[in-house]
Amino acid sequence: MTEHHIPELIRDDLAQVDALIRQHIESQPVVARALEAHIGPRRGQPILAALTLLAARLGQPQGDHALHAAATIELLRLVQQVHMAMLDGAARRRGTLHEQPRWDGGLPLMMGDFLLALAATEMAQSPDPQIIEFFSQSVMATSEAELAPVMAAAPADVAVAQYMDLIERRTASLFEAAAKSGAVCGGLGPQEVGLAGRFGRELGLAYQVAQDVADVAGGAGAALRAGVITLPLIYAVDAGADAALLDLLDTQQPSAEQIAWGLAEQARTGGTARAAQDAAQALGRATALLGQLPGGSARQALLAMAEPLGRAGS
Repeated sequence: MTEHHIPELIRDDLAQVDALIRQHIESQPVVARALEAHIGPRRGQPILAALTLLAARLGQPQGDHALHAAATIELLRLVQQVHMAMLDGAARRRGTLHEQPRWDGGLPLMMGDFLLALAATEMAQSPDPQIIEFFSQSVMATSEAELAPVMAAAPADVAVAQYMDLIERRTASLFEAAAKSGAVCGGLGPQEVGLAGRFGRELGLAYQVAQDVADVAGGAGAALRAGVITLPLIYAVDAGADAALLDLLDTQQPSAEQIAWGLAEQARTGGTARAAQDAAQALGRATALLGQLPGGSARQALLAMAEPLGRAGS
């Protein structure tokens, strides 16, 4: 989500959420500096906070409950970013640690604990225990995701199942928690909260697949460079990609030329296009679910936000 995609409807609310988070983090200058140094450049746009706030506006949000829920989910996303940054500090191929991490355990663990404590503080501002349950489930899911990376690109049916399970836990669970907590803050009933959660989950799936497609199509190749198996690569192997593509996954510090070839091979075999179709299908399911939720400006804003998030190449 770029600045252009932030709905005007919640721009002021997002500014308040950002102020809440900054106030908490900047109360500990050492942690604030460490966060900025290690994850600041890739913090990105507050997609989950926006999803929470818009889901709340599908109903009638009371007080500042939605603001605290939005701050909570963004803090949980930061916890995940800290964890991913810690893993990036080690040389990992297909989920296996090959070298000692750059960080010792102290700093990332301290930051993660601090952010979790902040998230708990924000959760305590939510009067409905459902919200705490939603967030707790998402924390468990994202933690479990890192224990089960995709280990092999074939056979395709097994690899696709592992990949989908991974992104459901790592990404879609956060989207689901954001949408459901927002819906609760808006006073929606159980059926609508469930619909909102399913919408968030499908949007999260579409978003992650689209991100993995963009990593290939845009030429970045971060996943291939890290030896991470994503959906475009699984489909490329299934379509008969050169065996050197699998060898590249196990290559430590591949050259720019090797990465460029690997990305081109995924495109040549149709792996990238096939994964983009999967992203589009998940986005279609998400928008269909959104259509069953209360109409109005919030639903229109959710649709406008969802389409670029789930469209590969956006």
